[in-house]
Amino acid sequence: MLKIIKLFIVVPVFSIFSAISASPGLAGEEDVLDAPCVVDGYLRAREQTMQVDAKPKDVESLMKFVAADLVYEHPRVGIKIEGAEAYRAGVTAFLGDTDDGRYQVIDYLVNGDTVAITFNREFKTMTDGQWQERVVKQLVVFEVKDGKITRIIDYW
Repeated sequence: MLKIIKLFIVVPVFSIFSAISASPGLAGEEDVLDAPCVVDGYLRAREQTMQVDAKPKDVESLMKFVAADLVYEHPRVGIKIEGAEAYRAGVTAFLGDTDDGRYQVIDYLVNGDTVAITFNREFKTMTDGQWQERVVKQLVVFEVKDGKITRIIDYW
């Protein structure tokens, strides 16, 4: 029974994140999306950049979710990218290299402004003139502050 409940909670994670409304701000402050909503928006926008017909406007949609001082880290391969502009350049460099990109969430954990998600990143890449399916299992930790992602730690 526990496994059925867990699957019920985990599978519709995007719809759960999407249903969470903006957090009420203090008097005079604009509403700021909470961490799960920000991460959900980021993943949806990131999927658009993983399509063969992705354009720079898709990267701009993605960048709305990241802070100017974003830090992206991939410890396994020793990559650390600092700043939104460097991150934008990295994403832009890969436009058109993949198709049918999507995230299949396996599990997630939210702790305040930190969201950890395990998912399968599914996409196609061109190999020997043919599109080949790929699946990469990932654990990604997102840190959010003031409605923007400030840090991404990517493990795969």
